[in-house]
Amino acid sequence: MLQMPLPETQKCFSDTKMQFMNIEPQPISQKPKGYYSNPRSEMIGFIPVSSKRILDAGCGEGAFASVVKQSLNTETWGLELDPISAEKARGKLDKVIQGDLSVNIQQLPDHSFDCIIFNDVLEHLVDPFTTLKNIKNKKAKIKLLGDGK
Repeated sequence: MLQMPLPETQKCFSDTKMQFMNIEPQPISQKPKGYYSNPRSEMIGFIPVSSKRILDAGCGEGAFASVVKQSLNTETWGLELDPISAEKARGKLDKVIQGDLSVNIQQLPDHSFDCIIFNDVLEHLVDPFTTLKNIKNKKAKIKLLGDGK
């Protein structure tokens, strides 16, 4: 098991009695069935109805983003690490970028999304703080969603 402190996390939480470390993630091949295809319909109410273009960071197979697309008639983009899931999402979303979220943020146009969604994603990132700092310029008005789990 790889354990190394995350400097940005430690800096942000230096006044608490917590220790953060990077632990090797579970391989994609060991994820439970349906992990990438859960539509997360309970989250749709958090999307502003005025959204015209959304980004689903960690979109999996595009199940949630396609519900948003159909419900709110939005242009819907996805970012997904798993190549098989990204390919499935391409059939449902307007644009899908496959690869590491923290690296592929640079491919996104600045100030072009009304809403950026992180459903069950931030807790899987090595350095979520840097990712959030880098993605904030991609949003017209900052409102980043996560499910709080």
